[in-house]
Amino acid sequence: MAPKKIALAAIPLAVLLLAAGAGFVFPGGGDTREGAVAATPVSIPGFKMITERVAISGMPGREAISALAEQGFGLVVNLCDPRELAFPEAQDVESLGMRYVNIPVDGGTGIDPAQVQAFAQALNGTSKPALVHCRSGNRAGAMWTAYRLSEGVNWDVALAEGRAAGMSASWEDLLRPYCRAC
Repeated sequence: MAPKKIALAAIPLAVLLLAAGAGFVFPGGGDTREGAVAATPVSIPGFKMITERVAISGMPGREAISALAEQGFGLVVNLCDPRELAFPEAQDVESLGMRYVNIPVDGGTGIDPAQVQAFAQALNGTSKPALVHCRSGNRAGAMWTAYRLSEGVNWDVALAEGRAAGMSASWEDLLRPYCRAC
């Protein structure tokens, strides 16, 4: 009888979360409502599902990496220098059956074409959801913007997507070379 009380007590919380607009990611990348910012079972700073299969965030912890694997993510793209990491992320990601790609991006010098190409290859090489992260989400949002610009997306659209993903305005001048129509 006690487990039923716990389950029934959780229903009002779930209703509140849904009423507040919380989305929940299921394996395969879907969520409970269109345009939802996906909730994760553990906290990841700045976590946002920016497409059905791409999430951008700040630095995930070990628990978050495990939770992403459980949710069906298949790729982690880390834009940090390996010296920024608090644990052996590549080893943890790969031990959980996900692919790991490290593309160190220096926030002061910008993103070069080879990095954008490596990023595109990583994203295009998986059908499963991917997490793209740096320490805060700023470089990850900038990489997303550079990638979208390299695909020929309009400058204003790509910037809006990057900002929504966590990119600061300081990246705009560094990204202008990727804009074909500017």
